[in-house]
Amino acid sequence: MLRARLFGGGATVAAPHQEFASTDHLGTEAVAAFVDGELGAVARRRAQAHLLACAECRREVARQRQAARRLRNSGEVRIPADLRERLASLSREQMPENAPGARHLSHRRPDSLAAFFESTWRTLRGPRNGQ
Repeated sequence: MLRARLFGGGATVAAPHQEFASTDHLGTEAVAAFVDGELGAVARRRAQAHLLACAECRREVARQRQAARRLRNSGEVRIPADLRERLASLSREQMPENAPGARHLSHRRPDSLAAFFESTWRTLRGPRNGQ
């Protein structure tokens, strides 16, 4: 089952032990895990074998490495005090679950920095038509 999450390319899982060709493209999560050194030994070897033959996935890995490098080299991100207070006040407000825009509010920790900023943006922007 893990292989289905790591490798994209339209592969489907019919059984837990189905084999995937090394020509299946690496999925977004697999690229990030590869760059971050989070793949297990077998998955890493399969990814390396695929990267030898796939220029498209090599470009994705290069982009991910560049993004990781930029993030590491970026300065500390500071949130203005007024924005921090506005965000804190949102958690104190009561909002009915069925209110427009309520689905964008989450009281759990975002899975990524991008998810945090998206959630913050949607919250501050307020509901839009059809949302």
